[in-house]
Amino acid sequence: MAVGHSILVIAWHLLTNDCDYHDLGGDFFIRRDTDRARQRAVAQLQALGYHVKETALDAVRLGFDTVVLGELVRAVDLQPGDGERALAAMRAAGARVEQPA
Repeated sequence: MAVGHSILVIAWHLLTNDCDYHDLGGDFFIRRDTDRARQRAVAQLQALGYHVKETALDAVRLGFDTVVLGELVRAVDLQPGDGERALAAMRAAGARVEQPA
């Protein structure tokens, strides 16, 4: 029913303003608000269990010898430098962050 309403609103607008229909594209809302799209993607990754920093910090707190393989992780930088700060926090807590040779 909501789709039908949307179609009627579009048709009304086109007929009232005597204009052509232009499809905004499937990624319109992503392009319109990239910050919100990025935050939504990060929330989805976290919901799927992608928490390298917190998992590593928890492991160190629990006394495990913790190694983060740098070539297997990639930062989601919401702010510039977030990835480097996360690696620094893991190192400061006692985790070893190994980078490829």
